Amino acid sequence: MDSQYQLKLKSQQNEKVYIFQLADGLNSKNSFRDKELLLADELKIDDDDRVLVIQSNYGFLGVILGGKADKVVMFDTSVRACEFSRKNAEKNDLENYSV
Repeated sequence: MDSQYQLKLKSQQNEKVYIFQLADGLNSKNSFRDKELLLADELKIDDDDRVLVIQSNYGFLGVILGGKADKVVMFDTSVRACEFSRKNAEKNDLENYSV
């Protein structure tokens, strides 16, 4: 599975830099979506919370929220999106996830 695009985001809480691989057929392959950035900033997640991300696309919210939660489950109706959600979770060292 080849990645044609890459997005990077520096965490506001620490020095971690998140890297996301994207490709044609995924939403917003050239930039982060404002609504997802807002959700990532505003949702208050506790370390014992479990999070379900529906329409995970390439896994942005799942990766960001998974770093704060006990468990994150990402779901999408697109097999390609699920593959990129998994790929990006692994690339960002997320262990507590399923797709």
